[in-house]
Amino acid sequence: LRGMPPVFAAVAALVVLVAAAQLFARRNRRQLIATIRASWGHPTARVRKMDAIAEYHRSIVLANGVGRSLDDRTWNDLDMDAVFQSIDRTESTLGQQTLYHRLRRQDASDLEAFEQLVSRMSQDAAARERIQVVLTGLRDPEGYDLWWLAQEEALARPRWHVVFAV
Repeated sequence: LRGMPPVFAAVAALVVLVAAAQLFARRNRRQLIATIRASWGHPTARVRKMDAIAEYHRSIVLANGVGRSLDDRTWNDLDMDAVFQSIDRTESTLGQQTLYHRLRRQDASDLEAFEQLVSRMSQDAAARERIQVVLTGLRDPEGYDLWWLAQEEALARPRWHVVFAV
C-alpha cells in the first residue's frame, strides 16, 4: 500500500475488509448448519420463560373470547409445562409461543395442514435448514414480547400526530 495514492489504499483496504467479512459469514453459516443438523430431533437445552410464553396464548384467548382452550387448572394438574419443555424443538421464541398455544387450544381444524407441514419439513432437509437458519436469529429471550407488535393497538397514533406527517 506504500506509494499508492490514499484513495486506492482506502479502496484496497475496503475490499480486503469486505472479503474477510464474507469469509467469516460463510464460516459462521457452515458452523450453524452443522449445529442444526447435529441437533435435529434432539431436546434443546435453553432457557424458557414460561410466563412470557404463556402470555401470548392468554392474549389470543382474551382477544378472541374464551373459545376452546385448556384451562389453567387442568394445564397445571397435567404438568403440561413439563410436557411442553420436553417436546419443544422450536428455533425461536415466537415458535415456542406458537407451540404452547397449539397445545393449549382445543381446535383440530388445521390439524391436516399442520401434519402436511411437519411431513414436508421432515422430508425436505434443505428447506428446513434454510428456515432454521433464519429463525435462529429470533432466539433472544427479549423476543418473547414481539407478538404484541402485531396487535391492532400496538402502534396507536393519536390524531394530533397528523401534524407531524410528511
